[in-house]
Amino acid sequence: MTHSHRFLAGGTERPARLLPAVSRILRILLWFSVSLAGLFLVTLLVAGRSTLLRHAAQVKPYAVAYQPVSHLAAFTHDVQPTAQHLIVFLGDSSVAQPPWAAGDSPAIPAILRDALRESSPLGASVRVLDWSFAGGRLFHYYCLLFEAEKLSPSLIVIPINRRGLGTIADEWSERFAFRELASLVPLAERSFPTGAAVMRVEDVGSSRQRILAIHRPVLYVAGMKNWILSPFRAEPGPAPQLKTLRAMPPGEHIIERYSDERLFTQYPRVIAHDSPPMTALRAIVETAQRRGTAVLFYTTPIHLDEMRRRPRFEAATFAASTESIVAAATSNATACLDLSDLLREDDFLDNYEHYTPDGNRAIAMALAPEVSRLLVTTPSSPAQSVPILTALED
Repeated sequence: MTHSHRFLAGGTERPARLLPAVSRILRILLWFSVSLAGLFLVTLLVAGRSTLLRHAAQVKPYAVAYQPVSHLAAFTHDVQPTAQHLIVFLGDSSVAQPPWAAGDSPAIPAILRDALRESSPLGASVRVLDWSFAGGRLFHYYCLLFEAEKLSPSLIVIPINRRGLGTIADEWSERFAFRELASLVPLAERSFPTGAAVMRVEDVGSSRQRILAIHRPVLYVAGMKNWILSPFRAEPGPAPQLKTLRAMPPGEHIIERYSDERLFTQYPRVIAHDSPPMTALRAIVETAQRRGTAVLFYTTPIHLDEMRRRPRFEAATFAASTESIVAAATSNATACLDLSDLLREDDFLDNYEHYTPDGNRAIAMALAPEVSRLLVTTPSSPAQSVPILTALED
């Protein structure tokens, strides 16, 4: 046999020799996949959905919105089967509270629930579901609006954080993008101008929107990983921010150290009508109108005392922009309360929209009368057992 003939013969024999190796690799991959699936199922059965989602919230804090309500009802004393008025409270860390807040500091949704039970004619029929999480912004609330509708709520409460309407908010970082929530929005919503605009701003095309639906099972995998590793992790120490705040001299507030430039960039005096947050706000309003969903917005309290001390503060300009926000959030299905000037500087924990227990209580008490009024004029939800779900820490 010539050299060329031996070469050709070897070329035909080589694939045949590779078949057993390829088959072996495929069997290993199949065994690995089955083992991984088995591990996941066992973990799910042992830990439960709620536990996995709680651990998933360490990396994806919006997992709080996926907690199985029926599962939680078995582990809480705050359940009555006669509940007929459900409030879904969305929000960012101004509602969920930061890690450096006092552990026993009551959250705004819980205070609101108690206030309504004591003073509202609806009494014990009111339930509040807390879906607030660190990094929340108007785009996320737009997406979660459709998830909340599945519970037939009597009212959805949404904060409008003025800092989030600017250009330097932490919520605009990639860490808090959470574009996967776009998969909660029905594809049909893209046929409406505001729905299409929101997805365009977030760079989520229709194909990507479909693919992002995989984020739900991925959440459980992330939760499984964190749950398995949790016994081997050291307890987290105090948040670095807490050390800074404790070192502050009595009577001094950290926001006082801000330059004018930083302060008025954090809280823009003029809000662009076509900015991404305002586009998302309009999408929420128009969706609520079209689908008959009652929504109460409120502007979060901000550091107005400190802003007024600065010569650059323009009261008329700020008031006009606030009025434009309230107007954009108001329709025949939505209302908006302006609470931006509700608190004094001592009611803030830090330089953001994080509040002391007294601050949280003041916000809840300011919301209570309007929430009560809207509940009385809104048809009740079907009877359901719904607990107050406390926000998970980031």
